[in-house]
Amino acid sequence: MNFEKIIFKKIEVWVLLLVIIFFIFLTILFGSLVLRSETAKKVADIPEKLKKIFSGELDIGVQNRFGDKSGLIFHNKKFQYEENFHLLLARYDGDQKKSLVELINLKSGKIIHTWKPNINFINSKSKISKEFINLNRDHNQKRYQIIYPYLSVNGDLYFHSIYSPLVKIDICSKYVSSVDEMTHHSIEFDGSGIWTPFTTFGSNNNPGLDEKIGTNKKLFYDDGIMKVDLSNNIVFKKSLIEIFLDNGLSHLIFSGKEPSYDPFHLNDIQPALIDGEFYKRGDLFLSFRHLSTIVLYRPTTNKILWYKKFPWEFQHDVDVIDSNRISIFNNNRLPHNFDKTIKNNNLIIYDFSKDNTEYYHKDIFDKFDVRTVTMGSAEIFKNKSFLIEENNHGRLLMFDKNDKLIWEYINKATKNKKLYRVNGSRIISLDENKFEEKLRENNDCKI
Repeated sequence: MNFEKIIFKKIEVWVLLLVIIFFIFLTILFGSLVLRSETAKKVADIPEKLKKIFSGELDIGVQNRFGDKSGLIFHNKKFQYEENFHLLLARYDGDQKKSLVELINLKSGKIIHTWKPNINFINSKSKISKEFINLNRDHNQKRYQIIYPYLSVNGDLYFHSIYSPLVKIDICSKYVSSVDEMTHHSIEFDGSGIWTPFTTFGSNNNPGLDEKIGTNKKLFYDDGIMKVDLSNNIVFKKSLIEIFLDNGLSHLIFSGKEPSYDPFHLNDIQPALIDGEFYKRGDLFLSFRHLSTIVLYRPTTNKILWYKKFPWEFQHDVDVIDSNRISIFNNNRLPHNFDKTIKNNNLIIYDFSKDNTEYYHKDIFDKFDVRTVTMGSAEIFKNKSFLIEENNHGRLLMFDKNDKLIWEYINKATKNKKLYRVNGSRIISLDENKFEEKLRENNDCKI
């Protein structure tokens, strides 16, 4: 057989594919063993990561930054809280490979109760089209991230993941009901109901926007705001596209630094619970990561009353401090670099009466190297103590008004020592006796 015949000899397709896969494997192996670079390591991990993705499992832990620290660590057990404060901790357990919510007494460190919902059963109640998101693959028991849980007075828990139904479970983690929308990010109670963002996919066929959206209109994210009552009935629902167009602000929709298919990325709806000169009870502060913009919106009139871009960059979590001031957790993320922040996060205070901004205890963020790229929050309490949540690295920090660390929480797995996310935890005021009475009514959830 001459050389030409060898070159043009027909071979089975499966043989060719096997050879290609073999050489890819050798390349990865060589890169991981010889080069030992960060890039080579990432490439070498691809086969295992693909295997986990398609099997419904994904290791979402990150490398440990905090030495031997783990769990709840007290630095000042004698600190006097202004109210009967408890920690409602939402976290991914790296050992159990599931999300859970724990209620912790901040004086004793005791875990009062734990919610462990059956996520696969919850997903079975949804009719969300797999064309947009596959709950069984992307949000199964091992991959689901319980974020921003809200605890009602009777022990019911409301939560969701990113682009999944808003779920209500009882004190024993049993499924009660759900809102079958692709809800995400913040869950905030305004005294009568819960506000949360939601997303619909696809262009709304608005002639003024279609050209800007581009050719892939099917993937376009139209965020919206939604309010449900405590029975999970929708009482308000409106598209952000509609809101911005109704207010003559279409030019803002594509003014961010992210791809136009996700122009808003709404990550917080914060209701105003007080009346003041600049906002009234029932108004909503909206945080748009991809616009680096905070908006003040009045749902009763469908009016955007105020908006401000910068100095925050890709921010999360806006809070109302008083009748004049709001706080903004500034992720301080590098434009077009999803993995890095500009040094550290910080907390910015905006004063409406003075039209100025200032940094709140910035040295703390630098000293403790707070640098979550996504999510993140900070809350200031009446006695000027404050809580910082560094979501991506599984850490919570609480300080007194003098910048002294009261306690910290490190969400580290005991087996692989990796850090796993904390996801929108809260400090809540709780009557522990009444809560335990509710547990007894349910036979301590042992039924």
